Amino acid sequence: MAILKAIGNTGKSKSSLRNVINYVGKKAEVTHGILCSNDYKKIYEQFNQTKDFYGKNEGRQYKHYVISFDDKDNIKKDQALKISKDFIENNLKGYEGFIAIHNDKNLHSHIVINSVSLETGKKYNESSKDYARIKDNLHNYLEQNYNLKKVEKKEKNITSYDKNKYKVIENDLTKNKKSDIVNLAKNYNNCLKDSLSKEDFIKKMKVKGYEVKWSDKKKHVTIEVDKNILIGKKNKFRLENLKKTFNNEVFSKEKALEKLNQNRKALINDFEERKALNTKLKAELKEIQSFKGKLERQKVKIHEIKKQIVLKKEEKEKPVEKIKQRVYSRGFGR
Repeated sequence: MAILKAIGNTGKSKSSLRNVINYVGKKAEVTHGILCSNDYKKIYEQFNQTKDFYGKNEGRQYKHYVISFDDKDNIKKDQALKISKDFIENNLKGYEGFIAIHNDKNLHSHIVINSVSLETGKKYNESSKDYARIKDNLHNYLEQNYNLKKVEKKEKNITSYDKNKYKVIENDLTKNKKSDIVNLAKNYNNCLKDSLSKEDFIKKMKVKGYEVKWSDKKKHVTIEVDKNILIGKKNKFRLENLKKTFNNEVFSKEKALEKLNQNRKALINDFEERKALNTKLKAELKEIQSFKGKLERQKVKIHEIKKQIVLKKEEKEKPVEKIKQRVYSRGFGR
């Protein structure tokens, strides 16, 4: 089944638009423009002409989607292009869209949409509900036209547009080729989730092979990858760069400290809950033991009562026995 990914937090600078167009265009096997040129070298200028015309040059410059196809789907390049064209027509009508078909390892299409509509001048704004609707539209379209069933897959946002970094992350997410930056992000999240303090977090990262340099006096946190686990050449990363790359606030000093504080509060709350439960169980146990003691005392009383009944019965039978003995001693009754 085809997987749709929206590249999160796309750039707000004109250079970011140029970079992404150059990246997807240069290595494309097939390109096609909707309301714009098929030549990637002309897209940057045309997108900006539309923005200039409507006076909307600030803010987000474009929206970037990737539709990836599984080899088992047997989708050809011309079909991938048709799917991408229909995707724009069905969901982004009136916006200029540049399509670039790549076929390195797996077939996929990059779709770069201008942030300003050529027809209306409306600035493109996509909410989470809009994205969910677009995904559903694509899945329904593929099932109806290509008999491809919907397969759920957790979304992963990529926001880096340094060409080399983007490629490394894309390979890690789509082709299971491991990368240092993605490994670091995963280990960072895992260690942060299980840590109670900054010192605890640093120790856990050290065990994983990362040297964390975190000072309250310095603005940036830097993380160095141990050479024994290093895959690429770059071994130092700033936490702030991870925040920009993965579009996640947790990669910041403030959010990390907030998470550690939450972990401590959660542990304290858990301890208090366990303590309260333990107190309750002790009280219940005490009640059970008290009831058991009462039951044992009742048993003793019952035993004493039975014993008294037997003794009284024996006392009543003694005079009768004495009379019988006297009668028998006189030669009667035998």
